[in-house]
Amino acid sequence: SLGLNCALGPNEMRRFLEDVSNNTSAYTICYPNAGLPNTFGEYDETPESMAQHVGHWAHDGLL
Repeated sequence: SLGLNCALGPNEMRRFLEDVSNNTSAYTICYPNAGLPNTFGEYDETPESMAQHVGHWAHDGLL
């Protein structure tokens, strides 16, 4: 399998996930995180929004 790990939030990770998934026959995995903190030191991603992103990736055949 080939995978991507954190450092990027889900919006930034998708294009890299597409590149990996579309150029290999191996399983593709990902482990996104909440991205970088905002100016208040908090994270804008929620568990619910993360679940939606991952669900879309799976539906689109990227995982």
